[in-house]
Amino acid sequence: MVTFTKYHHRRRYADWRDPPSRCDCCGEATVTLTSNSAIYGREYGDWPYVYLCLLCGASVGTHPHSVYPLGLMADKETRALRTALHAIIDPAWKSGRVSRSELYRMMADALGLPRFHVGDLSREQCHLANEAFRAWETAADFGDDP
Repeated sequence: MVTFTKYHHRRRYADWRDPPSRCDCCGEATVTLTSNSAIYGREYGDWPYVYLCLLCGASVGTHPHSVYPLGLMADKETRALRTALHAIIDPAWKSGRVSRSELYRMMADALGLPRFHVGDLSREQCHLANEAFRAWETAADFGDDP
């Protein structure tokens, strides 16, 4: 386990969320910053730190080399939906087909959100985002790019 220093507590972007003091799922103050090995049985990634609710098991990863969460804490099913959503939308901006900011702006508009961030989505919003992206992708494939 790393010793968290001033460097890890530096907020690099203004829109980063504060570290959670209560679980975003159950509302209890049973959240701890720990290695992701507590969830998966071994560490994954170069920066394996997560906030984990000791009561309900909800968790959220942290930005690399920081103590700031990547989004809202979520249960296992919601985390799986977020991962799946990244898997379908990331190739669109990574390929250069559309910029990430343009895609995220389109997704925010489609979902009626002020901003789009996969780590902030609920289960239902993940399903809606999947549908919205698939509709955009289909329209783009047929030359009817919205």
